[in-house]
Amino acid sequence: MVMFKGVAPKPQNEEASNLNLEANFRFVYRTHPRRWTLYGDRLLPVLHQKKLEPGIDNVDTKGDYAIAKAIDEKKGWKYLDEKNGPHDPDSGRNSYIRCYQGRNGPVYLSAWEEPKKVGGEIKIKSNVDAYLEWVEELVKENVIDQIDPDVLDDMIDFHMKKIDDFGLKDVSKPMNKRMLDKAEKDLETLNAIKEALYGEAA
Repeated sequence: MVMFKGVAPKPQNEEASNLNLEANFRFVYRTHPRRWTLYGDRLLPVLHQKKLEPGIDNVDTKGDYAIAKAIDEKKGWKYLDEKNGPHDPDSGRNSYIRCYQGRNGPVYLSAWEEPKKVGGEIKIKSNVDAYLEWVEELVKENVIDQIDPDVLDDMIDFHMKKIDDFGLKDVSKPMNKRMLDKAEKDLETLNAIKEALYGEAA
């Protein structure tokens, strides 16, 4: 004799717990040694999300991205292992991805994006400070290499040229003045970072 066991049906309104968002594709973070930027007084690498859409951009039809990774690595890109992400207490694993059930399939967001329902609309709130702290930690732990001094010099040269270009503009205009002030502050920050890292400034 075979016995079967039934379970309580899902409440009719349980779909309300799903995100009212279209399904999207899993992604992987990647970084390039020439792509750095200032976030306030912090100089950090810019991370890019590589969308893993099957059959697109060297991702195979099963979603494997080994070929895409090999091609990108020849161009200087570095792919970050998902396990380098923060701890997820629900799954017990480390990951920089969080997966939710959407309208028609899984919705993949970063660990620093939190969906919130406001009325009938889904808002995505980003914890930028926590994300930047994570990126900074990746550099400190040498998961991502420190900025190359030549790349830092290029950034300094760019800001010096930007400041020189303001000599041709009317800095009495508030917007031009704000842009000049920011460029000068950024240049000062970059020089201080260069001195701290390499013992010299421009």
